[in-house]
Amino acid sequence: MTSIVVASGLTARAKSIATRAISVLAVAEATVHGTTPDQVHFHEVGAIDALVDICGTAVAVDFLGPDAVYCRRITTGFGTVRCAHGPMPVPAPATTLILAGLPTRDGDLEAELTTPTGAALLRALTTSFDPVPGHAVVAAGFGAGNSDWPGRANVLRAVLAERVDGIPASPDEVAEVVCEIDDMRSEGLAFLSERLFEAGALDVNFTAVTMKKGRPGHRLTLLSTPVDRERLSDLVLRHSTTFGLRWRTMRREVLDRDVVTVATPDGPCRVKVGRLRGRVVRLRPEFEDVAALSRRSGKPIDVIESEVLRDASLPSLG
Repeated sequence: MTSIVVASGLTARAKSIATRAISVLAVAEATVHGTTPDQVHFHEVGAIDALVDICGTAVAVDFLGPDAVYCRRITTGFGTVRCAHGPMPVPAPATTLILAGLPTRDGDLEAELTTPTGAALLRALTTSFDPVPGHAVVAAGFGAGNSDWPGRANVLRAVLAERVDGIPASPDEVAEVVCEIDDMRSEGLAFLSERLFEAGALDVNFTAVTMKKGRPGHRLTLLSTPVDRERLSDLVLRHSTTFGLRWRTMRREVLDRDVVTVATPDGPCRVKVGRLRGRVVRLRPEFEDVAALSRRSGKPIDVIESEVLRDASLPSLG
């Protein structure tokens, strides 16, 4: 399914969201069925249904462009559900693996309330399962499922909200995972970085270091949300040659960010706007858009960036 998404006409951000969710789903299904993610067949979730659900959600999130996604405790349901292999407990095995480490509850309805696809989307999208910070509701959307339960509306609700001034929208706690690697080729390190970003890493970088016995090596530094730390650490241990890693929880301070689209003679260009306590302190044209305009117009990248910042009606720096 990943190859279909990569070859599609989705935006870069929507592709990133979709491939991250597919990766989470594939790893879980592969573990349950004793195979590898690239060999897994989505017979339980239905390949087409899962692809439509994941890509549709990715497009919606990309269109709305939220700074953060919050989710309350996940209600899984309980009982059994009939699968291709016969009756299975709820939550299903793949769902259980995907939700490992996340806050869940059974609820009071004997039914499958969280599917593997839904769990993968929550894992890929959710910034925090902590209480939602102060906010004002802008809009709400509702979607109805196919199942009918007496006395219970089978409805999913998503709420779009704006933060209250003074409360940061971005998470202020991250997990840092670090290890040293001295026996991997550069191609393998690049592949590891790609897998980690697809799985939801906030940042991945390598630093040249000197190892024991004077051998050159690399230090991997990975940042993730606290809930994703264990899963991403497992990826590092599986896809690198390190024999161990260390991690810690850290506090961070980030600029509040939004994105504006600027109309230029060469075409539209998105610009990231960074604010510190309400004042604009950073303006950065989106590089992918700048590169596309450069290819289309033949102008150098630095010229495109200068024209975007010079000619656009952007907030002035504070």
